[in-house]
Amino acid sequence: MLRDEEIDNVRQSVTMKQLATAYGYKIHRSGMICCPFHDDKKPSMKIYDGDKGYYCFVCHNGGSIFNFVMQHDNLKFESAVRRVAGMFGIPLSDGKSELSEADRQRIAANKAKREAAEKARKANQERLTEISQELHRLKDVQAEFEPLGAVWSGIQRHIDKLELEWEQRFEKGGEQP
Repeated sequence: MLRDEEIDNVRQSVTMKQLATAYGYKIHRSGMICCPFHDDKKPSMKIYDGDKGYYCFVCHNGGSIFNFVMQHDNLKFESAVRRVAGMFGIPLSDGKSELSEADRQRIAANKAKREAAEKARKANQERLTEISQELHRLKDVQAEFEPLGAVWSGIQRHIDKLELEWEQRFEKGGEQP
């Protein structure tokens, strides 16, 4: 029997996007795939970031990485956890022995890394939202000035810089606000 800490380690080590990719599904930029649980010709399943899982807007199937594997491969919960761990090389105990100190440290390090990445993603998303709001405000102000005049051109240079920053941040992993 698996320990809760082992299940949590697998859950926190593998994202739904990684799992869907490992199963061979092509994830569109929008995060959508064709749902494997019904005859889907147009992508209707959303693959969410991090540990948020998936949801199909047609058949209403959704859940975690484990729910996906359970339904996809017709497995029970523990077998699904073991399948995911095996796919991604995550060590699990045989259920009889304790986790080694090295495994505990690796689990803690992975958790800290995921938390830092999530914090950075949220900060990036907040900045994308700020940039979008500033761009809308600047474009409204710019409309009050003579096109190609000195003030209009100064505002345009600032708009160009903000748009470049927005594009760079978006490509780094933000979502469009």
